[in-house]
Amino acid sequence: MIAELPFYATCRIKEPMNQTARDSKEKRQRFKQLAQTQKLKTGRAFAAEVRRSNIHPSVHKLTAWRKRNRLSQRAAVAVLQKYYFHLTFASLRSWEEGRRSPHPHTAAILEKFLNDHPTVPPPK
Repeated sequence: MIAELPFYATCRIKEPMNQTARDSKEKRQRFKQLAQTQKLKTGRAFAAEVRRSNIHPSVHKLTAWRKRNRLSQRAAVAVLQKYYFHLTFASLRSWEEGRRSPHPHTAAILEKFLNDHPTVPPPK
């Protein structure tokens, strides 16, 4: 029985393929209205805002130190490794983006390092 029907009749599309511009404009407006509600602010678009609010204070100091010394994230990792601070680029990036936070012992050592070395020469 299905074989007798044309292909478009067997598809599960409820609306015609040719949507008018008015329909898409209404959808955009509806999406903007929905995006203003608090329930939808948990998606990926707003996840960065949530992560930034949970950044450890020592990471804020590290970021300020890095910018004050004009170091990229990779250069900052190289400087820290030069001072026997075992840190990877991925860890630093995750800390600064708020996805992860340093262990409390690591954060204490990091703060001591930042206080002892406010300026550092750039890595070669």
